[in-house]
Amino acid sequence: MFMLLNNFKRCCFLLTFVCLLGMLGFGCGTTGGKEKLNQKIGKDDIEIGGYESVGELVREPVLLNLVVRRMGLEFPVSAALLNGVESRWVQIDKPAKEWDKLLLQVVSATGLVCQSERGYYFLYPPDFPMYELLALYPLAEKMPSRFKDIKISASFGVGTKLYNVFNSLNFAYGCNIVADNTLAELPIGEVVANQLSLDLFLDMVIKSARISPQTLRMCVREDFVFLYTTLNNNISELESCECFNERGLDERLKKRVSLNLPEIIEKGRSLPFYDSAKPLKDVAKIISAQLGIGVELQPGTEELPINPLYISNVSVETALNLIVFQWLENAYGYVFENGKVKFVFKG
Repeated sequence: MFMLLNNFKRCCFLLTFVCLLGMLGFGCGTTGGKEKLNQKIGKDDIEIGGYESVGELVREPVLLNLVVRRMGLEFPVSAALLNGVESRWVQIDKPAKEWDKLLLQVVSATGLVCQSERGYYFLYPPDFPMYELLALYPLAEKMPSRFKDIKISASFGVGTKLYNVFNSLNFAYGCNIVADNTLAELPIGEVVANQLSLDLFLDMVIKSARISPQTLRMCVREDFVFLYTTLNNNISELESCECFNERGLDERLKKRVSLNLPEIIEKGRSLPFYDSAKPLKDVAKIISAQLGIGVELQPGTEELPINPLYISNVSVETALNLIVFQWLENAYGYVFENGKVKFVFKG
């Protein structure tokens, strides 16, 4: 679902914040030809859809993010904007018919730099060395083997939070990507993908969200990927990733489950996008219902933030760890006592 906050024909405008995918904008097949994006049409798209082609669109002044979005709908291109450059204006008197040449014209018209050697286009300003660093680091070879054949066809609008991006991937592909609280709420720039591998899609999205490669870290298991940064005070446990090893203390912790927060997503329903985290006290019963285990909260844990989450086919123990290690303070955790999970303040 698109939420329009700007009209590009007005001289005064706000940044476009888009919540795309009322019905997910994904082709759910992992192989084969390009799937069509299944997206609801917002006012933005009625206006850009009123032109026969993106070439016609750019003959008049138009916002950069709308150009990238239309290109993604019209051509087999994968591209991302660094968050913050979407409000640059584009106007090209003689637009090229070929999309790759047209994209270079767009880059020139906006004064941006384009990285293009890795299967997608990443547009960013030339102003600071940081942007060059963002263009350097890949996530390749780090994906679980079962994720490597996944091909992403999707669109996400400016301002979409990372947890909504990752949960959408998890919902469509079962890939269980989770980020800690230093990353989860970061907004991305406009992103379009057409049959792009999962590792390159994540690479593109992370750059779009301005995440520094020097601080990004990953824990990878065959059934999930956990992203965090060096600002997470659990880093001593996370660096080896051994904190995600299943200890097998109780058979009930080995049960395979799905966990959807802040609400249970019924079969046949589309995945909503959410604006913010909920306090633990508001979702404890929902966690309990899905894990099939009682949940108690020690005083001092009630207000801990729980980001929107969609993960599937993981053990109860893994699901709990993927919640706990999102929190940046290592003073909180959980114990399994008397057949119940108890979230605790460890001091």
